Amino acid sequence: MSSTEELEKRIQYLEQENQYLKQLLSDAGISYSKKEIIENVYEYDPNQGARTIPREITETDAKVFFSMFWGRTDVYSKRTIKKSTK
Repeated sequence: MSSTEELEKRIQYLEQENQYLKQLLSDAGISYSKKEIIENVYEYDPNQGARTIPREITETDAKVFFSMFWGRTDVYSKRTIKKSTK
């Protein structure tokens, strides 16, 4: 089973649970706020990757990215000794 199918099942379960809990509140006479339904709400798009804009990564992009992770040149790691070789 793919993770998409698992997520869809989870969403369906949560929606059913939500309806059940709302019914319990209604039966008990407990008020809760109903949010206004906006008519032009974007529905879930199963193909999220189609919305991304393809872009070629240049050498400059890579240098900027890796520069964020460069460490100090005056600091070195400690020497480690394997305990199994003692």
